[in-house]
Amino acid sequence: MYDAPFVAAALFAVSALALLILLGVLQAQFIRRLRVHHADVWRSLGEPAILPGLSQKRWAVSSRMNRYFYVRDFESIADPDTRRLAERIWALRRMFLRYALIGGTTLIVLIVFVRWRTV
Repeated sequence: MYDAPFVAAALFAVSALALLILLGVLQAQFIRRLRVHHADVWRSLGEPAILPGLSQKRWAVSSRMNRYFYVRDFESIADPDTRRLAERIWALRRMFLRYALIGGTTLIVLIVFVRWRTV
C-alpha cells in the first residue's frame, strides 16, 4: 500500500521534528536560567529571548548563541544545574546535526535507488 522509503521519510521527519521541539524546550529553559541567575552572560549573548521577533538583532543573537555552544563557553558557568542543561543542549545539537546529515543522506539515496529500480 505504501512505499517503504516514503514511510521511512515520514518517520524521519516526525522524529527530527520531535528532536527540534525538545531542543527548543531545553534552550528556552537555558535562556530563562541565564536571564534569572546569570544576567552578565545573558547580556553578553545579546539578551536572547525565548520567542524572538524577526529582526536583525535576532540573527546576531542567534549566531552568538551558536558560537557559545560551539566553543563550549558554558563550561565557565559555576552553577552545576545551568552547566548540565547547557551540556544537554550541546549534545542534542550535535545529535540532531548528525541525525539530519546521516539520516537525510540515507533517505535520499534510498528513495533515489528505489525510484531508479522501478523505472
